[in-house]
Amino acid sequence: KTGVTPEIAIQKADSLRAAELLFSGAQDTGGADSIAQVSSLPNTFRVSLSQARTAAYWAAWGEILNTFSAPGALSGLKIYNGPDEREVTAPELEARWPLYYPDYHLTGELPDTGEDKQFTVRFNQAVDRHTVNSDSVVLVEATTGERVVLGFYPLDDTSIKIAPASALKQGATYWLLIHDAVKNTAGKSLKAGALAVVKTGGGVAALPGTGPKDAKGIKQAPEKDTGYGWLIMGN
Repeated sequence: KTGVTPEIAIQKADSLRAAELLFSGAQDTGGADSIAQVSSLPNTFRVSLSQARTAAYWAAWGEILNTFSAPGALSGLKIYNGPDEREVTAPELEARWPLYYPDYHLTGELPDTGEDKQFTVRFNQAVDRHTVNSDSVVLVEATTGERVVLGFYPLDDTSIKIAPASALKQGATYWLLIHDAVKNTAGKSLKAGALAVVKTGGGVAALPGTGPKDAKGIKQAPEKDTGYGWLIMGN
Protein backbone atom coordinates (compact mmCIF):
# COMPACT_ATOMS: atom_id res chain seq x y z
CA LYS A 1 0.00 0.00 0.00
CA THR A 2 0.99 3.60 -0.41
CA GLY A 3 2.01 5.31 2.79
CA VAL A 4 0.20 8.33 4.16
CA THR A 5 3.52 10.17 4.04
CA PRO A 6 6.89 9.01 2.70
CA GLU A 7 7.98 8.38 6.30
CA ILE A 8 4.89 6.53 7.59
CA ALA A 9 4.27 3.46 5.44
CA ILE A 10 1.05 1.53 6.03
CA GLN A 11 1.42 -2.01 4.71
CA LYS A 12 -1.39 -4.03 6.35
CA ALA A 13 -3.93 -1.67 7.90
CA ASP A 14 -6.33 0.60 6.03
CA SER A 15 -4.21 3.55 4.83
CA LEU A 16 -7.27 5.83 4.70
CA ARG A 17 -8.00 5.06 8.36
CA ALA A 18 -4.38 5.84 9.19
CA ALA A 19 -4.58 9.20 7.40
CA GLU A 20 -7.83 10.06 9.20
CA LEU A 21 -6.25 9.13 12.50
CA LEU A 22 -3.19 11.35 11.98
CA PHE A 23 -5.46 14.40 11.80
CA SER A 24 -8.01 13.27 14.40
CA GLY A 25 -6.59 15.33 17.28
CA ALA A 26 -5.91 18.54 15.38
CA GLN A 27 -8.90 20.39 16.83
CA ASP A 28 -8.46 19.24 20.44
CA THR A 29 -6.77 22.14 22.16
CA GLY A 30 -8.60 22.01 25.50
CA GLY A 31 -7.19 18.76 26.83
CA ALA A 32 -10.51 16.91 26.67
CA ASP A 33 -8.85 13.86 25.13
CA SER A 34 -5.49 12.12 25.45
CA ILE A 35 -3.44 13.08 22.41
CA ALA A 36 -0.37 11.51 20.83
CA GLN A 37 1.85 13.91 18.89
CA VAL A 38 3.47 12.13 15.96
CA SER A 39 6.41 13.88 14.33
CA SER A 40 7.69 12.53 11.04
CA LEU A 41 9.69 15.23 9.32
CA PRO A 42 8.63 17.52 7.86
CA ASN A 43 5.18 16.86 9.34
CA THR A 44 3.70 16.83 12.84
CA PHE A 45 0.33 15.22 13.54
CA ARG A 46 -1.97 15.01 16.56
CA VAL A 47 -3.77 11.72 17.11
CA SER A 48 -6.88 11.34 19.26
CA LEU A 49 -6.26 8.27 21.39
CA SER A 50 -9.96 7.81 22.09
CA GLN A 51 -10.36 7.36 18.33
CA ALA A 52 -7.24 5.19 18.05
CA ARG A 53 -8.77 2.81 20.62
CA THR A 54 -11.84 2.11 18.50
CA ALA A 55 -12.07 -1.13 16.51
CA ALA A 56 -12.00 0.74 13.18
CA TYR A 57 -8.69 2.50 13.90
CA TRP A 58 -6.90 0.13 16.29
CA ALA A 59 -4.75 -1.67 13.71
CA ALA A 60 -3.92 1.56 11.88
CA TRP A 61 -2.59 3.14 15.08
CA GLY A 62 -0.54 0.04 15.80
CA GLU A 63 1.10 0.24 12.38
CA ILE A 64 1.80 3.95 12.77
CA LEU A 65 3.55 3.12 16.05
CA ASN A 66 5.71 0.53 14.27
CA THR A 67 7.35 3.44 12.45
CA PHE A 68 8.92 4.58 15.71
CA SER A 69 10.57 1.26 16.53
CA ALA A 70 13.54 2.16 14.32
CA PRO A 71 16.68 3.45 16.08
CA GLY A 72 16.47 7.18 16.77
CA ALA A 73 12.83 7.45 15.76
CA LEU A 74 11.31 7.44 19.25
CA SER A 75 11.94 11.16 19.79
CA GLY A 76 9.09 11.81 17.36
CA LEU A 77 6.43 10.58 19.83
CA LYS A 78 4.88 12.57 22.68
CA ILE A 79 1.78 12.09 24.81
CA TYR A 80 -0.49 14.92 25.95
CA ASN A 81 -2.75 13.74 28.78
CA GLY A 82 -4.80 16.74 29.83
CA PRO A 83 -2.35 19.56 30.62
CA ASP A 84 0.59 17.14 31.00
CA GLU A 85 3.11 16.55 28.23
CA ARG A 86 5.73 13.84 28.19
CA GLU A 87 7.96 11.97 25.81
CA VAL A 88 7.27 8.30 25.15
CA THR A 89 9.82 5.87 26.59
CA ALA A 90 11.20 2.77 24.89
CA PRO A 91 9.48 0.40 27.39
CA GLU A 92 6.16 2.12 26.70
CA LEU A 93 6.56 1.66 22.95
CA GLU A 94 7.44 -2.00 23.43
CA ALA A 95 4.50 -2.61 25.79
CA ARG A 96 2.16 -0.64 23.48
CA TRP A 97 -0.73 -0.37 25.93
CA PRO A 98 0.54 2.98 27.38
CA LEU A 99 0.09 4.44 23.87
CA TYR A 100 -3.54 3.38 23.79
CA TYR A 101 -4.37 3.95 27.48
CA PRO A 102 -1.76 6.43 28.81
CA ASP A 103 -3.61 7.24 32.04
CA TYR A 104 -4.11 3.61 33.08
CA HIS A 105 -2.02 1.70 35.61
CA LEU A 106 -0.48 -1.74 35.14
CA THR A 107 -1.70 -4.14 37.84
CA GLY A 108 0.32 -7.14 36.75
CA GLU A 109 1.18 -9.60 34.00
CA LEU A 110 -0.16 -13.11 33.49
CA PRO A 111 2.27 -15.02 31.23
CA ASP A 112 1.69 -18.53 29.86
CA THR A 113 -2.05 -18.26 30.42
CA GLY A 114 -4.21 -21.17 29.29
CA GLU A 115 -6.63 -20.64 26.41
CA ASP A 116 -9.57 -21.48 28.69
CA LYS A 117 -8.45 -19.02 31.35
CA GLN A 118 -10.91 -17.34 33.70
CA PHE A 119 -9.98 -14.29 35.76
CA THR A 120 -10.87 -13.02 39.19
CA VAL A 121 -10.83 -9.29 39.92
CA ARG A 122 -10.65 -8.43 43.61
CA PHE A 123 -11.41 -4.90 44.78
CA ASN A 124 -10.45 -3.53 48.17
CA GLN A 125 -14.00 -2.36 48.90
CA ALA A 126 -17.45 -3.75 48.20
CA VAL A 127 -18.16 -3.26 44.51
CA ASP A 128 -21.44 -2.35 42.88
CA ARG A 129 -21.81 -5.47 40.73
CA HIS A 130 -24.20 -3.65 38.39
CA THR A 131 -21.32 -1.42 37.26
CA VAL A 132 -19.20 -4.43 36.27
CA ASN A 133 -20.29 -5.16 32.71
CA SER A 134 -19.10 -5.37 29.10
CA ASP A 135 -18.66 -1.59 28.96
CA SER A 136 -16.56 -1.24 32.12
CA VAL A 137 -14.49 -4.44 31.87
CA VAL A 138 -12.98 -5.41 28.51
CA LEU A 139 -10.60 -8.11 27.28
CA VAL A 140 -9.00 -7.00 24.02
CA GLU A 141 -6.50 -8.71 21.74
CA ALA A 142 -3.55 -6.32 21.68
CA THR A 143 -2.64 -6.50 17.99
CA THR A 144 -6.04 -6.50 16.32
CA GLY A 145 -8.19 -4.71 18.91
CA GLU A 146 -10.67 -7.59 18.79
CA ARG A 147 -12.90 -7.66 21.87
CA VAL A 148 -13.61 -10.97 23.61
CA VAL A 149 -17.16 -11.58 24.82
CA LEU A 150 -17.12 -11.94 28.61
CA GLY A 151 -19.39 -13.28 31.30
CA PHE A 152 -19.39 -11.76 34.81
CA TYR A 153 -20.08 -13.77 37.97
CA PRO A 154 -19.99 -12.19 41.46
CA LEU A 155 -18.11 -14.31 44.00
CA ASP A 156 -18.58 -12.10 47.04
CA ASP A 157 -18.89 -8.38 47.87
CA THR A 158 -15.40 -7.56 46.59
CA SER A 159 -14.68 -10.20 43.94
CA ILE A 160 -15.94 -10.80 40.40
CA LYS A 161 -15.08 -13.78 38.20
CA ILE A 162 -14.63 -12.97 34.50
CA ALA A 163 -15.08 -15.79 32.00
CA PRO A 164 -14.36 -15.44 28.25
CA ALA A 165 -17.19 -16.91 26.18
CA SER A 166 -14.71 -18.55 23.79
CA ALA A 167 -11.17 -19.88 23.94
CA LEU A 168 -8.38 -17.34 23.71
CA LYS A 169 -5.97 -17.47 20.78
CA GLN A 170 -2.80 -19.46 21.29
CA GLY A 171 0.37 -17.34 21.49
CA ALA A 172 -1.51 -14.03 21.67
CA THR A 173 -1.34 -11.02 23.97
CA TYR A 174 -4.49 -9.60 25.52
CA TRP A 175 -5.15 -6.58 27.71
CA LEU A 176 -7.69 -6.96 30.48
CA LEU A 177 -9.02 -3.44 31.04
CA ILE A 178 -10.92 -2.22 34.09
CA HIS A 179 -12.36 1.20 33.29
CA ASP A 180 -13.10 3.80 35.95
CA ALA A 181 -16.84 3.35 35.37
CA VAL A 182 -16.68 0.58 38.00
CA LYS A 183 -18.04 1.89 41.32
CA ASN A 184 -18.20 0.75 44.90
CA THR A 185 -21.50 0.34 46.73
CA ALA A 186 -21.29 3.97 47.93
CA GLY A 187 -21.22 5.17 44.32
CA LYS A 188 -17.53 6.07 44.24
CA SER A 189 -15.69 5.38 40.99
CA LEU A 190 -12.29 3.78 40.61
CA LYS A 191 -9.45 6.28 41.04
CA ALA A 192 -8.17 5.43 37.56
CA GLY A 193 -8.40 2.77 34.92
CA ALA A 194 -6.27 -0.34 35.35
CA LEU A 195 -4.90 -2.99 33.05
CA ALA A 196 -3.35 -6.45 33.23
CA VAL A 197 -1.33 -7.97 30.40
CA VAL A 198 -2.39 -11.54 29.57
CA LYS A 199 -0.23 -13.74 27.36
CA THR A 200 -1.50 -17.14 26.25
CA GLY A 201 0.94 -20.00 26.19
CA GLY A 202 -0.84 -22.99 27.63
CA GLY A 203 0.81 -22.88 31.07
CA VAL A 204 -0.35 -21.89 34.52
CA ALA A 205 -0.91 -18.17 35.05
CA ALA A 206 1.66 -16.44 37.21
CA LEU A 207 0.58 -14.63 40.33
CA PRO A 208 -0.15 -10.94 39.82
CA GLY A 209 2.67 -8.51 40.24
CA THR A 210 5.33 -10.87 38.92
CA GLY A 211 5.89 -8.83 35.76
CA PRO A 212 9.05 -6.78 35.18
CA LYS A 213 8.99 -4.13 37.89
CA ASP A 214 12.17 -2.53 36.54
CA ALA A 215 10.50 -1.41 33.30
CA LYS A 216 11.09 2.30 33.72
CA GLY A 217 8.50 4.52 32.14
CA ILE A 218 5.63 2.07 32.72
CA LYS A 219 3.01 3.38 35.13
CA GLN A 220 2.65 0.78 37.90
CA ALA A 221 -0.11 0.40 40.47
CA PRO A 222 1.19 1.10 43.99
CA GLU A 223 2.46 -1.79 46.09
CA LYS A 224 -0.23 -1.15 48.70
CA ASP A 225 -3.85 -0.12 48.36
CA THR A 226 -4.32 3.63 48.71
CA GLY A 227 -8.10 3.69 48.88
CA TYR A 228 -10.89 2.39 46.69
CA GLY A 229 -9.82 1.96 43.13
CA TRP A 230 -6.84 -0.37 43.08
CA LEU A 231 -7.50 -3.93 42.13
CA ILE A 232 -5.62 -7.19 42.05
CA MET A 233 -5.73 -9.83 39.35
CA GLY A 234 -6.04 -13.38 40.64
CA ASN A 235 -6.30 -16.92 39.34
